[in-house]
Amino acid sequence: MQTRDKFDSALRSIKVTATDSPRSPVAIIDVGTRLDYRAAARMKRRFKQFAADGRQRHIVDLSQTSALDSAGLAGLISALRAVRDNGGSVDLVVKAGNVTRILELTSVTRAFKVHPSLQEALAAV
Repeated sequence: MQTRDKFDSALRSIKVTATDSPRSPVAIIDVGTRLDYRAAARMKRRFKQFAADGRQRHIVDLSQTSALDSAGLAGLISALRAVRDNGGSVDLVVKAGNVTRILELTSVTRAFKVHPSLQEALAAV
């Protein structure tokens, strides 16, 4: 498998759900294994789509994410600002590891509610 194929398959792994109900106010964005520039751009588009649908609550699932760069951090912050400006909220699901350390070192954990599992995040929303 070529490097480009690996990148493309990682990019396509972003999964988005809205708990399958048009009335559900919670949107879950599973970014997969990498949150980099391209994945952050796709994530931002999803936030805009969910905002247009009237969803106020968002959960970004980073539990499977092993790589997070500055563009991914910027994408999270800009999404949070846009959602908060419309009265919404964004929670993160993060398991212990490198991603957690990056979020703590950059103080991103102060801006988001961080949960160790998707179930806990859903219960808190």
